[in-house]
Amino acid sequence: MKKLLFFLLILWLVPLLTFSQSNLRMSAGFGYPSGIHLSSIYHEKALQFEFVFGLPAIAHEMDRGYYWGLNMGVRFGKETNKAEIRPWIIRFGPSFYEVEDQWEIERRSILIATLGREINFSSRLGCELMFGPTITMSEKTIVKEDKPTSWLGNVLEGELPIAEGRVMIFYRF
Repeated sequence: MKKLLFFLLILWLVPLLTFSQSNLRMSAGFGYPSGIHLSSIYHEKALQFEFVFGLPAIAHEMDRGYYWGLNMGVRFGKETNKAEIRPWIIRFGPSFYEVEDQWEIERRSILIATLGREINFSSRLGCELMFGPTITMSEKTIVKEDKPTSWLGNVLEGELPIAEGRVMIFYRF
């Protein structure tokens, strides 16, 4: 787990050291299934590439886990905001998460397609709202010990994310 976190941290910091500062945007936010997350976005004209890493909001009462995704996006719309960039974004890409508790380890890979709107407070600071469908590409559950049944039964067993939604505050370098 420590090696994975180190690798993801390096992958997240590489854009800070290598790309032009004016084309880099860092953000923090909350969403489903990404949970509390950090994101770095490199953009060139209408194209953008995003790396997301966070603590997933997928499972109920899970002890630990992580979420990460790589997305590519395209901007469109009229440039009428304070940052003088196109405010609408279509973004898609794969995301992966793992959550674990005392009973099981759950791993999923999902494909996400989102539509987003950027709201700029200034030329550097703003907020982005995103929403879109997800498709589960693979899932694996490793059972460590049998899960006790509650009086409701396991009603939420097998619940899959069917949509992604995120709210992020960002700063453009």
